[in-house]
Amino acid sequence: MMWIKLCGIVRPVDFELAVALEVDAVGVVSVKGTPRCISSDEARELGSLDRKKTKLVLVVQDPDKQELNEMILMLKPDLLQFHGQESAEFASQFSLPYIKATRSTSDSAIALLKSHRDAFAWIVDSRDDSDKRRLLFSHLIESHKDRRVILAGGLSPDNVRTRMMQVLPFGVDVSGGIEVRPREKDPDLMRRFVHAVRAAGA
Repeated sequence: MMWIKLCGIVRPVDFELAVALEVDAVGVVSVKGTPRCISSDEARELGSLDRKKTKLVLVVQDPDKQELNEMILMLKPDLLQFHGQESAEFASQFSLPYIKATRSTSDSAIALLKSHRDAFAWIVDSRDDSDKRRLLFSHLIESHKDRRVILAGGLSPDNVRTRMMQVLPFGVDVSGGIEVRPREKDPDLMRRFVHAVRAAGA
C-alpha cells in the first residue's frame, strides 16, 4: 500500500478529513515567512485533535533548537521533517523519527540527503518533471533499497498516478495540489488525490 502524506494542514477541519481518509500522515509547517506556517495557538489546537492511526509530521527548515523543542511540546508530533541544511547529528537529537527532504537535485543536496542514514524516509520535493529528475529518483531507489523514498512536488489528483508509475516510490506527499489556496484545503481534491493513489497502488 502506497504511503500517503497530506501536507500544509492548518485548519482543524482539513486535519479531521485527512484522518477520516485514513492517510498515513499529515504535515504541519513551522517555517517562518511561508504561507502555511502555523502559529502557537494553531499548533496547540492541531496537537489536541484525535489523529487515530494517522501520524502528525512537523515540517521545519534550519530551525532554532529551542524554538523547535517548544513547538514539539505544543504540537506533539509523531515525526519531524527537515527541509534545510540540517546535519544528521542535528536531526537525530529530538528523540523523534524524522524525514529528510531536499528540493534540490544538485550533487551536494543529494549527498546531504544520503548522509541521513537513520531517517525514517527521504523526500525528493521537486516540481521538475524532466528525465533527469526521474533518473535521479530511480537511482536513489535502486541504489538504496533499504531506504524509503517519497515523491513530492507538483503532485495533484490528475497527475499522481503517472508520476507514481514513472518512479515507483515508497510514498507520495502533496500540499498545493489539494488546495483552494494556501492554508485552505479542498475536500474534493483531498478525496480525489487519496483515491487516485490507492487506485494506482491496488
